[in-house]
Amino acid sequence: MLIEVDPATVSIQPISALEELLVYPNPVDGALHVSFEAKSTMPLALSVINSMGETVFIIPEVIFCRGSQLYDRSPDVSAGVYALQVVSGNEFWTRKVVVTH
Repeated sequence: MLIEVDPATVSIQPISALEELLVYPNPVDGALHVSFEAKSTMPLALSVINSMGETVFIIPEVIFCRGSQLYDRSPDVSAGVYALQVVSGNEFWTRKVVVTH
């Protein structure tokens, strides 16, 4: 967390390890593309969670380098609505993904 102080205001802004997280295409009917801009080298894990809260697909923690990253994969899951979750340490990002076949 970043705290900025000047004579007129005090603000608290979260610091995120990722600049941008894009998941496309959505809905997906094949390879799912996960693209992000990492501010530093960091470990990330990706998982796909179904509407019952069960993890149906996981990529264990992998070290990603600073800069732009692209991950392409066709998760072997049934058609439906899922949550894609990206986790790094105590931070996580979630995107809704619709899978069609």
